[in-house]
Amino acid sequence: KRKGQKGRKGRKVTQSLKTTRVTLLPPQGGKYSEAIEVTAVMAQEINPPKSEAPIQWLLLTNREVTALDEAEKMLDWYLCRWQIEIFFRILKSGCKIEELQLEKIERLEPAVMLYRH
Repeated sequence: KRKGQKGRKGRKVTQSLKTTRVTLLPPQGGKYSEAIEVTAVMAQEINPPKSEAPIQWLLLTNREVTALDEAEKMLDWYLCRWQIEIFFRILKSGCKIEELQLEKIERLEPAVMLYRH
């Protein structure tokens, strides 16, 4: 089930997953000179509601994906990204972690003790 965004109700989504290996060429005159291979994972909603555009994501990964369960894992990892973003936003704005200047162990230990509970 997909969570709703900006006042929209969430809905159950059925999707297709497709993968292919892609070679990305470096830009002309850039600092990178070698092409890289990535896997493109396309997740596309099947039969969206009439009033809604289909949900689709195109993910690129350096992992090789050769089976459906691997494609599903890549999608699950991507979904975890939002939780990680929220975690770091809380650390930065709520806990003011950057302001603690934890470069030295003398500053790090008290902060770990305070935030571990």
